[in-house]
Amino acid sequence: MKRCKTLGCITALLAALVIPAMAWGGDARYFADNCLHGALSWNNPPSQAIFHSGQYDRTYVAYLGDDFYAYVTYYDHDAKQWAEPVKVDDCVHNDGHNAPEILITRDGHIHLFYGTHNSPIKYARNLYPEDITRWRIGKMIGDRVTYPRPLQVNNGDLLCFCR
Repeated sequence: MKRCKTLGCITALLAALVIPAMAWGGDARYFADNCLHGALSWNNPPSQAIFHSGQYDRTYVAYLGDDFYAYVTYYDHDAKQWAEPVKVDDCVHNDGHNAPEILITRDGHIHLFYGTHNSPIKYARNLYPEDITRWRIGKMIGDRVTYPRPLQVNNGDLLCFCR
C-alpha cells in the first residue's frame, strides 16, 4: 500500500478540482451546478478531498449540494474517471456552514461529519471499504459545534475536534 505524501495529496486535490472538465466532458459543471455557492471549499477546506490508496487509488470528495445534502464522489486515478456523486444525507439546517468533512480510516471506511453550525454534528459511515454507494447514518454528536475536524489516532480511535 502506498503512503500519501504531501505533494501527492496536493496533486490529488488539484486533480479532484480540475480534472472534471476532462473526465466528465459535458457534465464537468457538476460541482459548480450542484455545489452550494462554492461550498466544496467554503469554510471547511482541509478535509473535503482526500487521496486514499487502498484497493484503488482514489481521491474522495465530500461536498454540500445546493439542496443542503451531503454528497460524496471520487476520482479514480487508475481509471481516470469520476464516480457518479452519491447523496448521503440531509444537513437538517439550510446553512452553508454545514459542509461535510470526510475521513478515510486505515481500513478504507469513509466517515462523514456534516450538517453542523452551532448544532449537533451528523455522522455517517459507508458500509463497505472504498464504496460510496451505501451508508449507515449515525447518531448526532455534540451539542452546539461548528467546523468538525476528524482524525484517526494510532490505536484506531476516531476523534473529532470542533469549534
